[in-house]
Amino acid sequence: HASGGSRHIVFNVCGCLLMTRVSVELVPRTPESLMADVQTVRDILPQVSMLNVPDLIRFDLRSHDAASLIVKQTPFEVIAHVRATDIAPGAP
Repeated sequence: HASGGSRHIVFNVCGCLLMTRVSVELVPRTPESLMADVQTVRDILPQVSMLNVPDLIRFDLRSHDAASLIVKQTPFEVIAHVRATDIAPGAP
């Protein structure tokens, strides 16, 4: 029998609680399209707790700016990508 609101706690062989994190990658094309995508994830994938935001140079919205926008407006944790070419050699 299916119970829509039930939660299952899973333990491995040693009895340790296993934590599962589900993330979705969203491409930050524009702030508006990104936030529409975020809302879609919230609506249809409630088990998602983290968003992965790549930094694609063909789009103007940088990954770190997109991540900042998401965390200001949602409860998601966000992984922003940093491209090696954006880091100055020798910088702290």
